[in-house]
Amino acid sequence: MLNKYLPNFYPVIALFFCSLPYLIQGYPLSDDSVLGLIRVKEFQLALTHNQLPPYWADNLYGGYGSPIFIFYAPLYMFVATLFYLLTGSIISGSILAILLFTVIGAAGMYLLVKEILGDNSPINQCAARISVYVFILNPYLIGDKIIRVANSEYTALCLAPLSLYGLVKIKQDPLKGSLILAAGLALSILAHNLTALTIMAMLITLSFIIHSNSVNQRSWLFILGGITMGLLLSAFFWLPALYYKSLTHTEQLTQGHYDFHNHFKPLSQFFNNSNFFSMGLLNLWIIIKSASLLWTERLNSKQSEAIKLAKACLIFALLFIFLQTKLSLPFWKNIPYLSLFQFPWRMMGPLTIVISILAGVLFPIYFIKNNYRSFKKLELSILFFCIISILPLLSTNLTVSGAFINNLTSAFETETIKTIMLSSTEVDEYLPKSVRINIKHYTNEYTPLILNPTPDTSVSIIEEYGTEITLETNTSKPTDIELKRWFFPDWKCIINGEIHPVYISKNGLLSIKIPPGHNKIFLKLNPPLLRQMLVWISLTAFIVWITLAAKPLFVQYTNPD
Repeated sequence: MLNKYLPNFYPVIALFFCSLPYLIQGYPLSDDSVLGLIRVKEFQLALTHNQLPPYWADNLYGGYGSPIFIFYAPLYMFVATLFYLLTGSIISGSILAILLFTVIGAAGMYLLVKEILGDNSPINQCAARISVYVFILNPYLIGDKIIRVANSEYTALCLAPLSLYGLVKIKQDPLKGSLILAAGLALSILAHNLTALTIMAMLITLSFIIHSNSVNQRSWLFILGGITMGLLLSAFFWLPALYYKSLTHTEQLTQGHYDFHNHFKPLSQFFNNSNFFSMGLLNLWIIIKSASLLWTERLNSKQSEAIKLAKACLIFALLFIFLQTKLSLPFWKNIPYLSLFQFPWRMMGPLTIVISILAGVLFPIYFIKNNYRSFKKLELSILFFCIISILPLLSTNLTVSGAFINNLTSAFETETIKTIMLSSTEVDEYLPKSVRINIKHYTNEYTPLILNPTPDTSVSIIEEYGTEITLETNTSKPTDIELKRWFFPDWKCIINGEIHPVYISKNGLLSIKIPPGHNKIFLKLNPPLLRQMLVWISLTAFIVWITLAAKPLFVQYTNPD
């Protein structure tokens, strides 16, 4: 009896090993891990200052601020913030968020492969579990998780199987599949918009593979509806990010170190087990064995939908490998937005997904053709090799020490973030375009809110948040005041109850003109108009999604028979 149910615990073993550094050693240490913690803290502060959703990081650059949250995918930060508020620790909150998305990734891959294979036979359950091992124990995902600490990309990759599961599910249950497709796509976009582009390409392509011969042509309505719903659910983020990108220094994302020309790796390094950008030899074996199995199946006139989908995944796998070689340079130069991936080896992320699908879908064929006696023993062997493949990366992991955590916790006090001039990205891509100054000159020491007021002007700060400032001034003549805030569209100024214009100073800062005498001044940075409009559209889409998801439950409740 125990042996019958023991394989159900194997995924728990896989989850343990892929999360071992977090569970045993703590939060991984890298340049981006510290920056990620700063982003989570600033996101939490923005939420507490009633930015719903956040759009401005109040304390970055010594208090000058940044519109980073208009452009930086919010999902990981949001979930980490929720756990941060629950635990009282930014480190614990960040760890719990990653562990949650790891579990979601495992569950999504299991459901996807199980749905592709069709029936719930023991060997198909085994195949679905194997796809989970190959996925969450993939060296590239482990590198994302504990070496690069690329939390947003890792989150998007863990969520990707959900949208693919929804696409496959549409064939059997159109409404449920469409809703899962919408949710998975929306969450992927909110997690990492660049990864979501590759997921979108896979969704569109696989739609034609899975549903091309569908008897029920209504499937296409549910596919289009699901994709449209996913885009609407996430529209409050991705549309403003595209529309307003000209207002920031996004060109820095593709220059210097981040120019894709500098990051093509030798083919020999693609499949070793020690580089964070590699896939491991086991995954190379899966690709070769998949190609062999599919070649033997080519003469079968009654190929299953699973085999057709596996062929598409193999083609995707070869494409993602090709895009990491210098032979693909014309594609990188000419396909819109591809250069924003910066590192060609990022194609290892979607490659991980299709290899995991191949491993699960083709496992029953592999088992039968090789006359194995026990698929459970074979499953255990594959789990063992998956664990072995990530050991070199686990041994190179660096973690945040207790002393560092204590220092970091105190550093994340609101005023401390300002005074120690923290930023939250490697370059200054999310600074407003109007900033035409040497940033270090203005942020290398803490400065007061009002910069260089005239001698006859007195200023009292009544209240100051990043996006809301209340002042009282006295001056004998009209004068200009320059504030320690970057200028950005939608700053509003009210002086003595009347709306006044705001200006860009020669340094790209917020400037206002005040009349003589005693003045009460209120300044507020509102979210961009397009963001405000799209928040309501996304909220409406969410209500529709909830309504449609609840409909079967309502019908079942009202008609129990």
